[in-house]
Amino acid sequence: MCIRDRMKLLVAFIIKMLVRLVESIAKTLARRHIFIESFATPNPMCLKFVPGKTVFNSTRSKEYNNITEANESLLAKRLFFVEGVNRILLGPDFISITKSENADWNTLKPEVLAALTEFFATQNPPPTNPSIDEVKEQEEGSVEDETASVIEDLISVRVAPSLQEDGGDIEFRGYDSARGVLTLTTIDCIRHIERSVH
Repeated sequence: MCIRDRMKLLVAFIIKMLVRLVESIAKTLARRHIFIESFATPNPMCLKFVPGKTVFNSTRSKEYNNITEANESLLAKRLFFVEGVNRILLGPDFISITKSENADWNTLKPEVLAALTEFFATQNPPPTNPSIDEVKEQEEGSVEDETASVIEDLISVRVAPSLQEDGGDIEFRGYDSARGVLTLTTIDCIRHIERSVH
């Protein structure tokens, strides 16, 4: 091998190492610039975390009660590896964590913040995860009637923000105009409840 070939290999090696160094520095800087706020909720077993980034690309929140359910979400799956995490609710711009009975927020909160910081510093944009209802609507090409559409808009604009502020959410499930029944699902820091209002 001649000196020219050796120099080319050496230059290629140096460039490769510099690229790795720059990527490592960029990841470190990204971690330093992530600011995640946490808020108390009406339920002392639950805290709301707001990373200032999109958490879940969907109009509806997604609840995970165990690691098996979390297989579709890298973030939820990562959070279930933190000992003491009992339930996770991913909203459009927040994460609500419900702790287990014996967990202490003084120990758990720093671990959750570390997991969230690591995740948002190293992950791609969050996945879109349409609910089964959204997929059915797309497949069937169904169009909601005007009353149902107005109700859904009112819920998403007037009701959902206040529930999301407390770490929960509400989902419009349907409106049966013939029977006058409105079906909603509320997700709060305590449990998931489906309600029908007559």
